[in-house]
Amino acid sequence: MRYLLGIGSNVDPERNVPRILEALLETVERLDASRVVRTPPIGPIEGGDFLNLVVALESSHSLAELQPFWQSIETRLGRDREHPDRKRRSREADIDHLLTLADGVRRLDAADLPDEPFVRPALLELLQHLGIRHQAGRLPLPEGVPLRVAGRWIGERPTSLTAPG
Repeated sequence: MRYLLGIGSNVDPERNVPRILEALLETVERLDASRVVRTPPIGPIEGGDFLNLVVALESSHSLAELQPFWQSIETRLGRDREHPDRKRRSREADIDHLLTLADGVRRLDAADLPDEPFVRPALLELLQHLGIRHQAGRLPLPEGVPLRVAGRWIGERPTSLTAPG
């Protein structure tokens, strides 16, 4: 299965987004990433702008098996999902499951794609990078933010990362 995830942080994001990606690379051999974009928070969230991107990773594990691992990354980086005011709190690490694609999927219906404005443009860009067609059109993306991840510069355009070693 291929899992598409929205990744973001608005607490020291230039440090935390690479840490999220490096933690994901500990469990997969490769991940594909959209460009990294800076977006303002939506709603009454504390803190500054987010750095966001969308990643795709392949795994033989089920979503139910992977979600606790993704939440452990968030917790390790300082996110408190149990805080009573958690929806308004800053996000050191935010990992959201967007889509699960069966092996070999090459086309998606636009209705199956998330609508959130902070994720949809990056998702469409990543789908194009992966060679997956859709009828959702293209949305403009701001200039990508360069970040150093696993010894490489990423963020200015879609790219593929492989696990170090």
